[in-house]
Amino acid sequence: MKKLAISTLLSLVSVTTLYAQNADYTAGNNQYKVEESPKTASSTMSHFTWGAEIGSGIDLNGNNMSSVLIDAGFGYKNDIINFAGIGAGINVMFSNSSRLFPLYAMLRTGFRPKPTLLFMDLRVGCSFNNLGNSESQVGFYGSGGLGFNLALSSKFKSHIIVGYNYSGLQSYTDKKGVRHDVSDINAAFVRLGITF
Repeated sequence: MKKLAISTLLSLVSVTTLYAQNADYTAGNNQYKVEESPKTASSTMSHFTWGAEIGSGIDLNGNNMSSVLIDAGFGYKNDIINFAGIGAGINVMFSNSSRLFPLYAMLRTGFRPKPTLLFMDLRVGCSFNNLGNSESQVGFYGSGGLGFNLALSSKFKSHIIVGYNYSGLQSYTDKKGVRHDVSDINAAFVRLGITF
């Protein structure tokens, strides 16, 4: 699982770096220039955005709940708001069979109309938790992070986000009458993503 996550991250970085290069290129003795079509003010799709991320979360409580994070979302963008919309994800634990499925509202902004290196990423919602003993719960989900833009163009943006995730869990008694004391998940994470 770790090898798959690492190879996927490396592939995503390679693809975004390739597309971020200059649009001028040479083929044989001929030079070509890729030109962007001008944006129209009446285009309603120019404010639509969507994207996906992959990353890893490290459990800060030491409860063996470190995980692979996969997220996707869609929403609205303008000059100041990079992303305002909804998203969903899956957190697959490394050391057990637990799965968390967060569903959240998301806001991402650099607070300026011009492209910035740094931006803020906030997510608030609920998490549908399937724990290892077939226990299903719903708990609060919150995430905050600082993002860094890697490659920017008129078509896409790639980024990396580092920050903190919280997922609320509750202790429970399973069908055999065994009590399971679980604590909330507090995790540091890093995510690599791309938006269009």
